[in-house]
Amino acid sequence: MTTLLEQYAALALDKQTTLERLTDTAAAWHVDQERGILTLGDNPFTIRWLGTYSHHSSSWLWAWANPHLVMTENDAASADILRAYIAPDAATDGDDSANLFQNPADTALLTQEGFGLDTAELHNLAAVACGLTGADAYYLGDYGDGIALLAIHDPCVATAWREDDSPARVLSIIPQTISHFDLNHQNAVRAYLLAKGYQLNEDAQHIRAQRADSQITATFDEAHCLTSLSGNANPA
Repeated sequence: MTTLLEQYAALALDKQTTLERLTDTAAAWHVDQERGILTLGDNPFTIRWLGTYSHHSSSWLWAWANPHLVMTENDAASADILRAYIAPDAATDGDDSANLFQNPADTALLTQEGFGLDTAELHNLAAVACGLTGADAYYLGDYGDGIALLAIHDPCVATAWREDDSPARVLSIIPQTISHFDLNHQNAVRAYLLAKGYQLNEDAQHIRAQRADSQITATFDEAHCLTSLSGNANPA
């Protein structure tokens, strides 16, 4: 069984690297909420507002439950996707991990108005929420009293991400994911390679992946931790 975090962590990190290549994510930011536009420095991106984290209460509030936020149709569409998510039956067989969205029971948080949250878990939340809603990237904007999670749905980001799809990029994202997120390596690598269009051949400790341009082999120990990763490009 693959958890939501395992399903989307590597893909989210992959898309974030594209955003960071296109713009300075540390630049001054501004949101035109009515138009659904995030401006980072001089670069505008279309966004959907997903929710906010409060520094004062250390808690999360979904955008649809915020009485002070006037949602656009696009904001509402993403909210509907998250609130309608139904976990697979197999999710009930998961562990009781305290790592956000590594525990299958955390899928219930998608329909709760708000819940306690540590800032360290914001990237887990962002990866899952943006994965489920098909976002091209996300931005966490600190506005003083809290942090806004903005899902970027922008054709420029989407195009740039599709164009940068080399085997070398895939091989670089996998170890970065393992470094950034606490999760089952084998499940996360499997989900990512499938999302990147690879056909898989697996046994208990290996994932052998192939697509037209490359082959990748990942080896894992008995605890599903990655022990080796290799790949090569196929002749054109």
